[in-house]
Amino acid sequence: VMRTAIQADLNTGAVQYGGHIPEGSLVRFCSPNILETIKHTIEQIQGFRGHSDSAGADAVLLFDCAIRSQSFGSYMRKEIEVINQLWRAPVAGFCSWGEIGRSRGAACGFHNTVISLVLLRDREKINYTANRTYSDEQIEDIVESFPPEISVDELQREIIQLRKQKSRLSHFLHLTSEDLEQERRKSEELLLNILPASIADRLKIGERTIADRFNEVTIVFADLVGFTPLAGSMDADRLVQVLNRLFSSFDELAHKHGVEKIKTIGDAYMAVAGLPEPDARHALRAFRFAVGMLKIIHKFNERYHMDIQLRVGLNSGPVVAGVIGKRKFSYDLWGDAVNIASRMESHGIPGSIHLSDSTFQHLKQLPDLQPRGEIEVKGRGPMQTYLYSLSLDNR
Repeated sequence: VMRTAIQADLNTGAVQYGGHIPEGSLVRFCSPNILETIKHTIEQIQGFRGHSDSAGADAVLLFDCAIRSQSFGSYMRKEIEVINQLWRAPVAGFCSWGEIGRSRGAACGFHNTVISLVLLRDREKINYTANRTYSDEQIEDIVESFPPEISVDELQREIIQLRKQKSRLSHFLHLTSEDLEQERRKSEELLLNILPASIADRLKIGERTIADRFNEVTIVFADLVGFTPLAGSMDADRLVQVLNRLFSSFDELAHKHGVEKIKTIGDAYMAVAGLPEPDARHALRAFRFAVGMLKIIHKFNERYHMDIQLRVGLNSGPVVAGVIGKRKFSYDLWGDAVNIASRMESHGIPGSIHLSDSTFQHLKQLPDLQPRGEIEVKGRGPMQTYLYSLSLDNR
């Protein structure tokens, strides 16, 4: 929004500006249609001239707006010529300092690109007779015609130059479009690495608070046993490479079995089956994922001559899932079922999957699930749990 000085007091140095424009208003200094704007100027001149009298002002402000000359180019010169023919009076044009209308709480800014055109009046000569009048068709001819001094060769050169500019602009627009699409794909992939696809879609359409309750899911906690002392003997690059290989393999496995990775904490891995879309086979999906994790560890040890064990805990139950954070957000789970799954992992046996009774009830038809008996679980008391270990044949 542009506001310009409308009155100055040389004695006090005070400057009066135009009133504030209400927030949300649509402001147009001139029509984007040049012909329409020139027609409007002519109509205003003719109407104002008919009502002028000796008590009027010394000058008439015809137009006052920012960078009008850059917008109209040579057409502004034609507009001034028409004004001279309509009203034979001196015309003065000048640049003035204008104020960029400030938004609430922001400072003002000044610049010198305000173009002002002033028609001067002589009070002793009230009758300003027009040299001629213009019809709409004549005004259109003025705006749309080329300057009479231009030659055919010059016109051809101008057309060729315009075509070259169009070609260059099309090329840059194409490149820009490709770059934008590439950046969009990168952002999309990054978002999907952090959030489930359906949750990312909800964020993109503007949903601010995402929190859902799921009545039945299976949570997976896995921890690399023996990795901490091993990490102490590795340099930083080697440590990150090992974890990256392992966790990337776990990520691929989770995708294969329809399990959603939640997060990694140090050398621990957390995932869940049965959300964000409910799935009646959540326990089986989580169990098969856990078995696959044990197989990955076994092959990893053989290939890299390492001795890393994996301890896995499973528990089924209700949870609340949602997105937290603004600058750095994450998809996380809350609920008693999450705490029990964590206890299953921490009370488990390296190289085995430790299942709570709630998960076992979904999988009791499977072979090789061995009762462990009651164990004392912190915060829960005695709990009946079950174990699964890879046999040599299943590795």
